[in-house]
Amino acid sequence: MFRPHPSAYRKIEQATSSFKGRCFWAIYGEKKYTCISALPHEAAAYVPLRTLDEVPIDSADLLHGANDQRRRVGPESADIAIAEIPALCQHLEGRLGLREAEPQVFGLEMLRRAIEGELPEGVLEDFLEPGMHTTWLVNEISAFEQKPGRTSERDLMLHYGIAYEEWRALFFDVLGIPNTSAAPDSETKTEKELILELDQQVPGYPMLSRIKGYLCDAVYSAEEARELQQECLDVRSATSDLLVLRGLDKLRRISREAQRLRLNIYLMAD
Repeated sequence: MFRPHPSAYRKIEQATSSFKGRCFWAIYGEKKYTCISALPHEAAAYVPLRTLDEVPIDSADLLHGANDQRRRVGPESADIAIAEIPALCQHLEGRLGLREAEPQVFGLEMLRRAIEGELPEGVLEDFLEPGMHTTWLVNEISAFEQKPGRTSERDLMLHYGIAYEEWRALFFDVLGIPNTSAAPDSETKTEKELILELDQQVPGYPMLSRIKGYLCDAVYSAEEARELQQECLDVRSATSDLLVLRGLDKLRRISREAQRLRLNIYLMAD
């Protein structure tokens, strides 16, 4: 799904679990990487049910755990599940109101329209496209730093943000920062290198330069949000890299919401 409403996964989860068939169907995993799994009912009774809002369980643990019941999942169970997929799809289409819907094929034009279109006025636009930080709009930065989470009635969490690959493309490919660091999963990379992946300020882009890496928080006051938005627009006019444009578009939206709601931006490292 392309930028679905945050409630979309919950609806799919509920629709999937309500299907009554020969297999037990459920959604497992994280919101960015999700799979629908099928188990025989007798094996599913031993599987801990963890929703998308909880700690995910590994698919290998799901199918090859220590429990003897799970080890009974074999080729015959897979055949049953495969045969049941058309009925599951019909059930999901009915529960989600998709039977008469036109197919939406993701492509570059869909992405381009989203990132180049005008932002709606006066409407909180939230969608699910996780980034390398958790995006918070907060009333008081100091209160949030002391106790991360909702510290006032005005605080809210957005479900999108700039992804790591978008950030790397922005700074190293477009803005021309020398890339002397290793990949984030490199065993040779020190803790200091991980945290200070970007340890210099990009000339002309002081706001964007605060996003130093996926292990570093980035904080902006409500007044600085306008400057961040302008820097995003400046870079956008100078590149056609869709990966970079996609990340800039999300930062621009975050900045717009912060200005509109008069809140501060807190990009919190996970």
